[in-house]
Amino acid sequence: MRRSAGPDQFKAILLTLVIFGHTYTQLQTQDFGKWLIYGFHMPAFLFLSGFLLDADRLRARPIGEFLKHYWKRMLAGWLVVSVVYLLLFDRGAFDSAPHAVTALALTPAFHLWYVPVLFTAVLATRLAGHVRAGRIALIAVAVLGMAVFETPLNPMLVPSFVAGHLDHRYFGYYGWFLLGFAVRNGWLRMPARAWRLAAIVVGGAGWVAGYFGHEWAGDVGFIVLNIGVTLCVPAMVNRLATPLPWIGAGLVRIGRYSLWVYLLHPFITGSLQVSPARPVIEQRVAGLALTAAILVVSAAVTIPLARRRREPVAAGADAPAPAVDQVSS
Repeated sequence: MRRSAGPDQFKAILLTLVIFGHTYTQLQTQDFGKWLIYGFHMPAFLFLSGFLLDADRLRARPIGEFLKHYWKRMLAGWLVVSVVYLLLFDRGAFDSAPHAVTALALTPAFHLWYVPVLFTAVLATRLAGHVRAGRIALIAVAVLGMAVFETPLNPMLVPSFVAGHLDHRYFGYYGWFLLGFAVRNGWLRMPARAWRLAAIVVGGAGWVAGYFGHEWAGDVGFIVLNIGVTLCVPAMVNRLATPLPWIGAGLVRIGRYSLWVYLLHPFITGSLQVSPARPVIEQRVAGLALTAAILVVSAAVTIPLARRRREPVAAGADAPAPAVDQVSS
């Protein structure tokens, strides 16, 4: 089976934005460039993971095999990296068993939220997505999750105990995964390109307004913007089906092993961030250089891994896409 380069190259491009955003210390509310990056890159990741998941294959796998498969594919690696990360940066997380569970799974530190959020999304869809009532329930969870956890309604509707002990993205970001899954499996008809572009323009304007203090406009804009952006992901993946000149092979390898690049890069970026006291231009140049270095090293060290797998990369867009377990990022 030939494997399209599109998903892997697209993941590598998104991962480049993730890494660059972690190379400097300013919060997204303190830097407009970071605000723009954080406006779409993780919803696009989640959409892609849902889009590459075939409902029939998911349903056909027994639950025990399903759990074993995802444990080997991403959960075991995530758990090891999470424990090491907390031992280095937050040893107090292991003061008690409940505190450790909370720190590892319910409110993961920094970048470590993505894997448990993705796995929970896949599991919920596996359990409920095969029947009509289950689909309706999943859609309701996705819509309410966005409305409650990703808008200013959060402090009014979410109890403080829940907000302090559960990462908001478990519910707030599930909709992006489900949207990708729905598009892939025929639950949703793809809107016309004009509607998608309109959502990007209108939502983008709202997201920019959020940077300047308009909270409702920013949060609603984030949702509208990402409806438009994520629905463009299939077309983007198709355009990237052929490896790009010069850098394509490296991007494909980075995308194929993006789980490990994602999990491990903060150990480097966290140690080499330029002081915020330095000029902004100097920080950004250093950030770009560090990002490029991480990508080059990642592309190099994955060469022997890719040779061992010996999976040919398709040159055309008609090659079958990999399942989501090959896209854990």
